[in-house]
Amino acid sequence: MFDTIVNAINQIDKMVWGWWMILLLLGTHIFMTFRTGFIQRKIGTAIKLSVAKDPDAEGEVSQFGALTTALASTIGTGNIIGVGTAIALGGPGAVFWCWITGVFGIATKYSESLIAVKYRVKTKDGRMQGGAMYALERGLHMRWLGMVFAFLAGFASFGKCHCHSLRRKSAHCTCSGRHCGRSSDSSCYFWRYSVYCKRM
Repeated sequence: MFDTIVNAINQIDKMVWGWWMILLLLGTHIFMTFRTGFIQRKIGTAIKLSVAKDPDAEGEVSQFGALTTALASTIGTGNIIGVGTAIALGGPGAVFWCWITGVFGIATKYSESLIAVKYRVKTKDGRMQGGAMYALERGLHMRWLGMVFAFLAGFASFGKCHCHSLRRKSAHCTCSGRHCGRSSDSSCYFWRYSVYCKRM
């Protein structure tokens, strides 16, 4: 069953990923850079505001808290493995292109954050709620697309990080063979270990 899921994901990956996706991402970065008037030149001001304290500001977390939360959700396994894979496949020069796309990507990240703040809502008990689904509903007036995004994001949360972590852990373990009759079968142990962790 696990092999079937992996094959299905690989087929989808082949359809989604390619040169056109790279051009789309980089093209969006460049477009947003011009559209925001080269917002990268304000990086010093952004850092200064991120670490400053403003007790009268709206929201549930401080500016620094928002910064660390954004970094925690952005920097992860994908960045580490992605850069390592780029260097392995393209050589040290790949780091230069990672830097270039990263600099232009500042404009896209700024735009995403601006839209999230613009279309967030305050609940009756004073809590803030936001995200892409609120931007789709309130900005583009496409509530159905926001619901689709929320569903897919929730579904992806089960596999994006958890499956990778569980797979690495189960790779160091082997099945005893008493329950399934297959000795040293890490895929068997993966499923049992996954269910155990989810119950915890």
